[in-house]
Amino acid sequence: MKNLLKNFQIGIAEILRLLSTEILMILIPILGINILNLNNSSIGFAISLSSIGFLIFGYIAGLIADSWNRKYMMVTLLLIKSLLFGMFAYLALSSNLTKLNYFLITRGAR
Repeated sequence: MKNLLKNFQIGIAEILRLLSTEILMILIPILGINILNLNNSSIGFAISLSSIGFLIFGYIAGLIADSWNRKYMMVTLLLIKSLLFGMFAYLALSSNLTKLNYFLITRGAR
């Protein structure tokens, strides 16, 4: 029973993580167009920034993940990601979102 509860908690956490990531990927172009008045090429660049990190740091991240405790690393990275989501929402709602913030947060949020 304890194992079933743990699997249920992990499943709910993963569903919430995936939903938040997918919602952010939908909001990135909308916020870029409505708030910053970006053109299509800038929006495409912002979306592609989220994948560049996988290409550049994928091998190094794999080595780090094998040598460190995965549980603590995952929790730390999810905490950093949630702080980026919060900062992105705060900047967008307070009208302080700049193009530099937009591109940096979209890179780190995915």
